[in-house]
Amino acid sequence: MDLISLQADDTPYKLILAPNLRLIDDAIVDRLHAFVTNYGILVLNNRAATQNRDGSMRRALAPGPLASIAGVSSVAKLDLTEYNAQDGTFTGQDKLEVVFSSRT
Repeated sequence: MDLISLQADDTPYKLILAPNLRLIDDAIVDRLHAFVTNYGILVLNNRAATQNRDGSMRRALAPGPLASIAGVSSVAKLDLTEYNAQDGTFTGQDKLEVVFSSRT
């Protein structure tokens, strides 16, 4: 096993484990897309690609820009029909749901 930087040549590898790849930019996304499309397997966790390189949050659920190569997608559902905007509480049961589903 080798520890390589995100800028390293990945062509000698068939598998990249990136279990905590949270901070990502478009250049890294493009490189990982090319890696998976051309010759490799990328292993991520459920927080992959959730932040920009400056630490700010991306406006997409994980795996965000890697969804097309990750083999899963995520959907968040927040039911605001029972939300009381005056006091910021839910009058019923909290209904926040994040679903990861595999693509077929």
